[in-house]
Amino acid sequence: MNLPAENLQLIEDDVFQHFAELIEDLRSLDIDRVWAAATFAERRVLVEELVEAVSIFPDHLEVKVAGAPTLNVLLSEVGLKESATSGVGGGT
Repeated sequence: MNLPAENLQLIEDDVFQHFAELIEDLRSLDIDRVWAAATFAERRVLVEELVEAVSIFPDHLEVKVAGAPTLNVLLSEVGLKESATSGVGGGT
């Protein structure tokens, strides 16, 4: 399909405008409200789409979120207890 250059530019401008609107919608999204309203299955989809990986270490978790730097999370921050074998002079 060969379109004139001005038609291609109009299409590109339209796509860019819609993308910019989508970005603004995502920025204004109240994720706490969405989470509270979501069913278990919907929450699972959200997590599966956003979280690329979770690595578990004796003293922390590393969470890789799509498009963001890795997050280091202390076990205590998510209600978990630190392993008795971690840390300097820890278990045997």
